[in-house]
Amino acid sequence: MVIGIQFFLNLRVDTSSLKEKLKRIDVLGVVIFVGSATSFLFGLTAGGVLFPWKTANVIAPIVIGVLGMIGFWFVEEYVAKEPMMPMRVFKERTALAGYVGTWAHGIILWGLIYYALLYCQAVLVHSTLQAGVDALPITLTSAPSAAIAGIVMTIMLRFRPTVWIGWIITLISCGLFTLLSPETTTAQRVGYLLLMGVGTGILFPALQFCAQAGQPDEDVAIATSTFVFLRSLGQTFGVALGGVIFQNQWDKNMANAVAAGNVPPAFQINGQQAEGAVLLLGQLPPALLETAKGLYADSLRAVWIFFIPLAGVALLSSLFMRNYSLDKVLNSKQAFDESRPSAEVSDV
Repeated sequence: MVIGIQFFLNLRVDTSSLKEKLKRIDVLGVVIFVGSATSFLFGLTAGGVLFPWKTANVIAPIVIGVLGMIGFWFVEEYVAKEPMMPMRVFKERTALAGYVGTWAHGIILWGLIYYALLYCQAVLVHSTLQAGVDALPITLTSAPSAAIAGIVMTIMLRFRPTVWIGWIITLISCGLFTLLSPETTTAQRVGYLLLMGVGTGILFPALQFCAQAGQPDEDVAIATSTFVFLRSLGQTFGVALGGVIFQNQWDKNMANAVAAGNVPPAFQINGQQAEGAVLLLGQLPPALLETAKGLYADSLRAVWIFFIPLAGVALLSSLFMRNYSLDKVLNSKQAFDESRPSAEVSDV
C-alpha cells in the first residue's frame, strides 16, 4: 500500500501562497458557530443545575445559541466565499438523512457508553477499572460489526438496507436499556450492551456512504468532512444532554426519597454531585446503599428514554434515502494513475 501511494497516487499540490490560503478561511463562520454552540450548550447544561430553567441565565444563552445558528446558516449560504460548511451539501435528501443520522449516532453512542459506565459504577458498585471491563461488550462488537457491514455493502453495492438494519437494532437496544435496574442479571446486561455495539457499529460505515453517494465529485471531500464534524458534535451533545437529563431527574428522585424518609437529609446531594459520589458508595450502610442504587438506576432510565425517540427520528429519516449504487467513478483531483471502465449508473 505504501509503495502504491508513493508511486501511483497523483497528488496535485496547491501552489498558492500562505497569505492566499489564510484569506480562504471562513473566520466569520467559525466565530459564529463556536460562539452559538457554546452558548446553547451552556444554557442546556446550566438549566435546572446551576440556575432554574425559567431564569434569564438559562433562557438567554439558549435563545442566543439558536439565533446564532440561524445567523451561521445565513453567513454560510449568502456571505462566505468559501464557507466552512457549505449549505449545498445538505440539499441532497440522502446526504441530509445521513447527516441527521450521524449526529444522532454520535449522541446515542457516546451518551450510552458514558452513562453505561456510570451505571456500572453506581448501580453495580464496581470500580472504575471494572466498569471499563463491563463496557467491553460494546467496544468489542462495534468494530467487527462495522467491518462486516463494510464488506456486505461492498458486495451488495447498496447501503440503504444496512442503514435500516443498523438503526432498527440500535432502536431496540435503546429500549432494552430502560430495563436496566439493580436487579438486572449479568447475562441481560451483557446482552443489551452486545446488541448496542452491533447496531451502532453497523452505522459507522453505512452513514458515511449516505453523505457521499449523492454528492457531485467536487463536493465529496466537503461532504465527508461535514459528516465527521457532525458526528463529533453529536458526541459532545450526547454527554452534555445526558448530563442535563440525569442531573435534573436525580434532583426530583432525591427530593421524593427525602420526603418519603428513605434518605436522611444529611445524605442528600444534588445532581451535580451525584456522579462524583459514586466513589463513596461503598461507605454507605447497606439499606441506604440499596436506596442509592435505585436512585441512580431510575435517574439513568430518563437518559435511556431520551435516546429512543432520537433513534426513531434517525430511522424515519433514513426511509427517505435514495437507493444509490456504490459502483461509481470518483473523479478527484487526487487519484491513482489507473484507468477504470465506466461504472454502472446509480439507481435512484
